[in-house]
Amino acid sequence: MPIGICSMAAVLHAHGHKTKLFDRTMEYNLLRGERSKIQDVMKQEILKFSPDLIALSTVSPAIYDTVECVQFIRTFYDKTIIAGGHHVTAMPGITLKQIPGVDWAVSGEGEFVLASLANGDDPLSIPGISGRKDDDIVSVPPEKITSLDALPFPKLDILNMPYYIKENPATIWGFNLSVATVLTSRGCPHQCAFCAESLTYGRGIRFHSPGYVMGCLKELTGRYKVNGIYFLDNDFVANRDRVETICRLMIDHGFQKKLKWAIQTRADRIDASILSSLKKAGCVKIELGIESGHQHQLNQVNKNEDLKASETALRLCRGNGIRAHAYMLIGLENETIESLNRQLAWLKRLKPDTSTWSLLHLYPGTLLYQEKGGGFFESHPWSETAINDYYSRSHLSGIPAEERRRWVENHLNPWLRQISVLSHLRNNPVSFWFEAMARDPLLKLRGVSNHIRTLLLR
Repeated sequence: MPIGICSMAAVLHAHGHKTKLFDRTMEYNLLRGERSKIQDVMKQEILKFSPDLIALSTVSPAIYDTVECVQFIRTFYDKTIIAGGHHVTAMPGITLKQIPGVDWAVSGEGEFVLASLANGDDPLSIPGISGRKDDDIVSVPPEKITSLDALPFPKLDILNMPYYIKENPATIWGFNLSVATVLTSRGCPHQCAFCAESLTYGRGIRFHSPGYVMGCLKELTGRYKVNGIYFLDNDFVANRDRVETICRLMIDHGFQKKLKWAIQTRADRIDASILSSLKKAGCVKIELGIESGHQHQLNQVNKNEDLKASETALRLCRGNGIRAHAYMLIGLENETIESLNRQLAWLKRLKPDTSTWSLLHLYPGTLLYQEKGGGFFESHPWSETAINDYYSRSHLSGIPAEERRRWVENHLNPWLRQISVLSHLRNNPVSFWFEAMARDPLLKLRGVSNHIRTLLLR
C-alpha cells in the first residue's frame, strides 16, 4: 500500500481539495504489463476527473516510466504537472531538465508542499520546490514535518483496497493473511551507503506517538476486515520505550487476538526481552537487513553492525517463536563465487524462516552512487533500455553476470524455494495447502510431500 501517497491525499482533503489516485503499479499488475491499455485507462481517468494538478511519484529504476507518462499526458493535458518522490528528491534540477513536461519538482515530504500548491501559493516560496526561472533552475530547500501527529490518518479510500488487502502469503512472508500497511515513523538513524529508503524524509528519525498509532489501527480495522498488519517503518525498534508502549496498548485494545503483524528492524536491536513484548502483542515476523555474512562487506557499506549481532538475532528469533526474514545483498565489493558459497552456508546454519537476496543497486542520493555510480543519471538518457541495463548490472562485484546467474539458479534458488515451502507449511493451516494444490496440482510434484516429511523430522 502506498501509504505516503495516502498521507498526501489526506492533507489535501483536509484543505478542501478533491483527490484521485491512478495507481499505475496496480494497473500494471492487473493488465499484465500491457502499456497501451494502461495508458488508455489513465487517459480516461484523467479526462473524467479533470484535475487542476497532476502529481507523479518517482523511483529511479522506473524513472523511464515517468518520462513516458509525462510525454503521453502532455498530448491532452495542459495544466500543472508535478513530480516528487525518491528520484526527484535526489536530483530535482536534473529531473526538470530531463523531463521538460514537468512544471515543478518536489524534494522531501510532499504533504504540505502539495497543499500549498493546490491552495495557490507562490510555488517558489514553498519549501521543497524546484522550478524554472528564466533560464535557470531555482530550488527552495525542503523542510521536515516537525510533528507527525499533526498529520491526519492516511486516506486509504483512494486505494483499491480489495486489491491491496486480498489474502496472500507474500506481504508478511509465509503467512497467508489479509494485510494492511501502517507507517509509524519516518526516517532511520543510520546511514548505510546503499540505502535510499529515507531519502525523502531526511536524516534522523521522527515518530508518531503510540496514541496516534492506536488511533490509526482502530480506524483501519474498523473499516477493513484485515487479519494482518505490516509496519513499514525502516527501523520499528529504534525507540525501545515507544515500542514497549505500543505493545502494551495493542494488548490493552485486544489487537493481539485478531491481528498478526510484522516489522522491519536491525539485528542489533534484538534481545529476548523485546522479543517477548513483541510476541505477546501479536508480532509473528521480524524482517532483518542482514545484507552480508562477511564483516568486511558490512564495513564497506557503512552498515555499522557487528556480524555477531545478526547471528544472535536470528537464533533469538527462532528460540523465542518469532519468524525471521533475512534480507541479503548480492553484488558487494570483493565478491567471489567462493564468498557467496560461504555466505549461503553461513545463513543455512542460522535457519531464517525466509530470505530474499537482491542485487545491490546504486541509487541517486546515496553515498555509493556518489562514489561508484559514475554519474550515470547525469550523463545518460532516461530511456527504458538505458535504465534497465544500468539496474541489471553489478557495478561493484567482479563476478561475470552469467556466472552469477548460474550460481543463483543452481545454488541459491533451490534453498530459497525449500525454506519458502517450509515456511508456508509452518505458518498456515492445512486448508491453505489443500486450496493451493487445488489451484496448482503441480505443487505436489514440486516436492511438497518431501518437505512435509522434512518438517516432521526436524
